[in-house]
Amino acid sequence: MSETTSSSVIEALIYGILNAPIRTYPFPHFYAENIFPPDFYDQIRAHFPEPADFTPIEDTGRVQVLQGDKTDRYVIALDRKKVDPLPPLLKLFWQQMSDILKSPRFGEALLAKFHPYIMQRFGDRIAQASFKPDILLIRDRSEYSLGPHSDAARRVVVFLLYLPENDDHPELGTSVYVPKDPTQKFASGPHYQFEAFHRVFTAPYRRNCAFGFVKSDQSFHGVEPLADKSLERTLIHMFLAEED
Repeated sequence: MSETTSSSVIEALIYGILNAPIRTYPFPHFYAENIFPPDFYDQIRAHFPEPADFTPIEDTGRVQVLQGDKTDRYVIALDRKKVDPLPPLLKLFWQQMSDILKSPRFGEALLAKFHPYIMQRFGDRIAQASFKPDILLIRDRSEYSLGPHSDAARRVVVFLLYLPENDDHPELGTSVYVPKDPTQKFASGPHYQFEAFHRVFTAPYRRNCAFGFVKSDQSFHGVEPLADKSLERTLIHMFLAEED
């Protein structure tokens, strides 16, 4: 991937993000289509790693589950060192992809997208705050689901890039939820039962589309259980988190 291609991809990402309308209820979020140049999206699919290249997320220390339990989520951290085990051509592509998504210009665009809401959260602290990207390439298999949750407290912006082969199953996207009891308090981090929430929107799981939101006490989102056990979800999960 040439430097010119990388720059073009970054500009396309920024264009798609900054021009996508923000929906403010129940928390600020957006859905954007055609986020990558079409030919580059085809390259992503052509360089997608094999299932054996992924690690169960519970084996990475990123999540805590009961001993013996499986989440059916498999990940590759998009970090230059973590992609070293991939075959050479895949390794080079995903190293360059990591550089694109971790570029300061792209991170600044994500923060700018939600600037008023981030200012509400940080106030005068914003001048001293710094934000670090964390990016996973993800393969969710049939048993994976994610109960409504508002995300870990240190996260600031969450950005999902959908990478399906086709548009046959839009229902596999991330959903937005509202508590059925508006007086009930929910802590940041834990996942809750679907029965306690109304599902109000599902970001369609379609080729080359993205879903993003700013973390708040109301940013309840999740993934519904799959009815068809033969399906899987492929995506990039990125978040910007406040550094200690």
